[in-house]
Amino acid sequence: MIGSIRMRLAVIVAACVVAGAAVLLAVVGRAYEGILGVVTDHAIKVARESFVRLEHSDAEKMGAALDAIASRRDLQELFAKRDRDALYSATLPLFEQLKSEYGITHLYFEDPEPESTVFLRMHRPEQWGDRVTRSTYLKAVESKQVGVGLDLGKTAFALRVVKPMKDADGRIIGYLELGEEIHEFLEVMHETTGDDYALVAPKRLMNREAWAEVRAYQGLPDNWEDDENTVLIDATTDDPSLVGFARDVEDLPDGGVTLGREVRGTSVYARGAFPVKDAVNRPVGAIVVLRDVTEVDAGMRTTRMSIVLALGVLLVVLLGLTLWSMDVLVMSRLTRIAARLEGALRGPVLRVYEDAGHPSDPLARVEALSHALVEEADDEDARVDSTGDARDRTGPM
Repeated sequence: MIGSIRMRLAVIVAACVVAGAAVLLAVVGRAYEGILGVVTDHAIKVARESFVRLEHSDAEKMGAALDAIASRRDLQELFAKRDRDALYSATLPLFEQLKSEYGITHLYFEDPEPESTVFLRMHRPEQWGDRVTRSTYLKAVESKQVGVGLDLGKTAFALRVVKPMKDADGRIIGYLELGEEIHEFLEVMHETTGDDYALVAPKRLMNREAWAEVRAYQGLPDNWEDDENTVLIDATTDDPSLVGFARDVEDLPDGGVTLGREVRGTSVYARGAFPVKDAVNRPVGAIVVLRDVTEVDAGMRTTRMSIVLALGVLLVVLLGLTLWSMDVLVMSRLTRIAARLEGALRGPVLRVYEDAGHPSDPLARVEALSHALVEEADDEDARVDSTGDARDRTGPM
């Protein structure tokens, strides 16, 4: 019996501690998710601000370069004459300087409306005559001023600045365009923050054949089939599986979203993404942000383990105190009570108690004594009733 009581008390105490542990670990887990959310939101905010700052800074730089090119009389005359070879030769030293010093990757001379075609593509002079439909060009044509913004071409994102080129009389003879592929942005952002970044674009806005051609030209494998809906344009991480972007870019809020965490070996990454918009504010891609939170994750795991160990120690202490308290405050008093009652037993009550077999458990002894006393009291009541009935039958003496 006493073992049964102790077991029940132990189970109750253990159940309470386990329930408390479950609640506490759940709270810690929620706190961890909250911390990851804050870390990811901060990483997204920093990335967005850095991206916008780079975009504005480079747009100003490219605008200044365009002003310098547009002011050269020799280039104005060659463009007006539509002498493609001479224009290419005269512009090539300047283009090489812009590439090496400022990271400019594209320089175009473009025909004005209504033709709106590429007259000279400095980075690929053999390709010309295709129609220009980019939003930056259309903005420059419409305003007769500068058109600035990001554009997703058939194979890449580029920051583009377009402005009219005029002759000596102020007449528009065409348009100049400078472009900078924004993979350079990712590298600068990575060096600044230490986070990794990936640029993705929806397949529906890209050209499958042109993408395969560009990847082959760059000596890179064709990754078009790596994802169902998007293409990885560029990344600062060597593990493309970390990008895993399964959302529509049009559904991304301007402030970005968190994408949970990814575990790779011993490293843990918090992931998020924000949209990339073109010159007419249309979502045309996304930048995925990867922040290494391995240390945060390890700290949280250590905290959880410490909680489990502390609760284990608490369980042992509580069980020991509970059993000790039961022995000292309950069982010892029952033992003394049983001993006093046993010493006071006489006659039939003693025989009834001896018939119970002298239990060793103090509580069982008290129960046996109580049973003997109750049984003897019942017998005594029966005897009294029997005597009264006998007197009633014989009448007064």
